[in-house]
Amino acid sequence: MTFWASYGMPVGFVLVITVLVPLALVAFGLIRDRANLLPFGFGALAFAVSQLVLRLPLLALVGSWFTAPAAQLSVGYAAYVAAISFSAGLFEEWGRFFFLKLLSRREQLDGYDALAFGLGHASCEALVLVGASYLVLLCTPLGQLTLSQSAPADIAIAGMERALSYFIHVGLTFLVFSAVIHNRRRKVWGAVALHGIVNFFAVVLSSVFSGNIWPAECWMFFCAIAAGLYVLLRLPDYLPGHPKA
Repeated sequence: MTFWASYGMPVGFVLVITVLVPLALVAFGLIRDRANLLPFGFGALAFAVSQLVLRLPLLALVGSWFTAPAAQLSVGYAAYVAAISFSAGLFEEWGRFFFLKLLSRREQLDGYDALAFGLGHASCEALVLVGASYLVLLCTPLGQLTLSQSAPADIAIAGMERALSYFIHVGLTFLVFSAVIHNRRRKVWGAVALHGIVNFFAVVLSSVFSGNIWPAECWMFFCAIAAGLYVLLRLPDYLPGHPKA
């Protein structure tokens, strides 16, 4: 059986979430409302700077000095996961704050801008961390062989996890957006804490239930639902014409 016969659907699903969705959002912005492309681009830039330019090179440098504890489920391992998880929150959420603050100096922001910013941030992450690597691997037989080492279901779940991350990133963006609008920086620290908690338990649950990815995925699903509900509740407060906007 060929690679595409077994992996065509799950790989296609991942590419839709990590490549086509970001491109479709850009195309939609070009066709319908170019004004929202600037917040979308700032969101993508926030991820690129906070992660690709700052955090990941710093982690690579620190990783040359320290190694992860070999024994999982130990205190040392938990501390290591916590450091990695909360460093992601620290860089990404303050990156969001910086670029939203910068954007707010150019124009008056509303809830739609926050939504576009969050989608830009999530799209850049999905495209750079997952979509691009899949496209590269699919171009060569060796890359396809590498992908075939994973079960088709695991690849599909990776796509589902990326889809859930869109909701989480938009939710965190709205929290930081509120911090910018009301000048309450403690909300940024709240976003840092929430980001770290989401990442920490996703990794720990994967380790505790080794071989069973569903507890971690259920945790991500719960976080995505909570983030989505938060956005639905807060979006009306920041629409043009609303007293709080």
